[in-house]
Amino acid sequence: MTYFLDFDMTLFDTRRFLPYLFAKPACAGLSVPPFVELARDLATLVGAGKLSFAEGELAQFLYPDVAAFVETHPCVIVTAGPVMWQAAKVANALPGVRAIYTDDAPKGPFVEEAAAGTPGPVFFVDDRPGQLNSVRDACPAAAIFEMRRDDADAQSTYPVVRSLSELAEPR
Repeated sequence: MTYFLDFDMTLFDTRRFLPYLFAKPACAGLSVPPFVELARDLATLVGAGKLSFAEGELAQFLYPDVAAFVETHPCVIVTAGPVMWQAAKVANALPGVRAIYTDDAPKGPFVEEAAAGTPGPVFFVDDRPGQLNSVRDACPAAAIFEMRRDDADAQSTYPVVRSLSELAEPR
């Protein structure tokens, strides 16, 4: 069994992280909307060496259930967005956990390729319906779950989980 997990809003509390990020001098003047442009700007800052994080600095933004789950289950992070920016966050918050960076491409083909080399069932968890559908189309045998950390209603037809611990429970 392998768990393929989205990063932002599944493992990492991006909403709580943004005010912290914007308080950094390198990020003065940046704002959230539109998110795609913000992520590109942040990738540029990281690539230029103007934005960096102390070792483990971002672990404080992981949801409370994440560290124990990734230590006790075979997990692969699958994250979209500018690779330089996503890699800076993932490597800092969860060093040593395997990660796949899809840039702006749908996650399905990446999960399909990675899942071919893993034993047992495949679980995929993401908060974005488009990514859930992409994995469903590429890996029809995968168990797919919508993560709702914000307690909002489901945005798709997939089973909703609000914590990774729900994945480890018998269904």
